[in-house]
Amino acid sequence: MEEKTLEWLQAEALKRCRTRYGCDHLEAVFIGRTKPKGRNSNWEVLAFKPELAPAAEKAAMAVIRILRGTYTLKAK
Repeated sequence: MEEKTLEWLQAEALKRCRTRYGCDHLEAVFIGRTKPKGRNSNWEVLAFKPELAPAAEKAAMAVIRILRGTYTLKAK
């Protein structure tokens, strides 16, 4: 997987999430590093600002799953 910075991942997640139903008002997507086992993604979403309604969060997380399967968080 291609490595990206935290800032890039947060900006890309925000851009893509805003295209989903109920997410156009989203201001930020906060991402944090994880310690994966095996070849799993090394980052996850910590929060959306503002919080999303359940249906909108489901739509946003579908976009996030694609990003997590495509990009890893670059080491500091």
